[in-house]
Amino acid sequence: MQRDFANTMIPLLTVFSALIPSVLLVWFFKSRDAHPEPSRALWATFGLGAASIVPTIIVEIPIGMLLQTLMAESHLALGFADAFFGAALPEEFFKMGVVLLYCLRLDAFDEPMDAVIYGVVAALGFATLENVFYVMQHGLGNALMRAVSAVPMHALCGAIMGYFIARWRFPTGARENQASRGRPGLLVLAFAIPAMLHGLYDGPLLAVKHMVAANNSKPLSEIQSLGVLIGIGVVFVVFVSEVILGLMLVARLRKEQRALIASGAYRPAAAPPALPETASPLATGVVPPVGTAVAWTMIAGGFLIASAAGMIALGLGVEMAVRQEEIRDLLLGGSVLVLPPLAVGLVLFILGLRKLPRKTPRISPFAASPSPPSPSMQ
Repeated sequence: MQRDFANTMIPLLTVFSALIPSVLLVWFFKSRDAHPEPSRALWATFGLGAASIVPTIIVEIPIGMLLQTLMAESHLALGFADAFFGAALPEEFFKMGVVLLYCLRLDAFDEPMDAVIYGVVAALGFATLENVFYVMQHGLGNALMRAVSAVPMHALCGAIMGYFIARWRFPTGARENQASRGRPGLLVLAFAIPAMLHGLYDGPLLAVKHMVAANNSKPLSEIQSLGVLIGIGVVFVVFVSEVILGLMLVARLRKEQRALIASGAYRPAAAPPALPETASPLATGVVPPVGTAVAWTMIAGGFLIASAAGMIALGLGVEMAVRQEEIRDLLLGGSVLVLPPLAVGLVLFILGLRKLPRKTPRISPFAASPSPPSPSMQ
């Protein structure tokens, strides 16, 4: 009985730990959209993103075997070739396929910001299922690293991809131009830039992986150890650059979205309730008590704490498999270790989102105004 219970709980806790970072990132990007997308469309995109791992694996396995045969002697070359041709290019290709072949056909896909939202959700669907596989194969330590770096990396690649798809799909930012499309080169950028960042992120990690595997668990030499440190530094720089670029592009689309709303290009499908008139903090000389930096700190801290709670839950599942006679005690102790940090992380994350500046009221659903946007948006 206890064995069956443990066998049931381990996959559930594994999925739980993998879902937490993805759900929080979807929540974050959706909160930055003044016109939230339908939940059904988001879940379908998430599911298709997860399903895209199947054709990706079909492509990646033979490529990986071929590269291993051709470049086995050079760990650095093998690592980067594997990163680009065995991971980044096929993964970004199939994730982009979800956005272009499914999301682009949705009625709700009607403004530039939507491309970012659907790009992120498709990427996180893929990252979540990939994370489950990695956790099952490589254990808790790998899961923690992926939760705080690899999963956000996928999300940011989706956001960057979505930005360039938005520039292609809405060259003027107007919904009325249903048949209009931008330059085809924008679609090339939508694929090439995320794939490049993805490959540069994975390259040093896979090179180190191949080098360690070739050493057969022997200690690394000084030169190899230095190479590992340099590789970690490259990964860090690529990740930070991706964060900055992704957030800058999302902020640019949000600014355009606010301008479209202000210009009358969009009107609410149903009139929203009147907002109370309040004096501007700048006009009254009152400075808001919580700044943007504090809000971002709360969001990042909440994300890390909640993700750590997911990793503790995963560790609990591993302990259940090893110490099946103590399942009841493990559940009681684990609930104390998991639930409080999860609650604290969620509260910090939510409060941080609420304290971010929001210059326009959230309106959903909305319909396009029959009047064209102002000339400044053309």
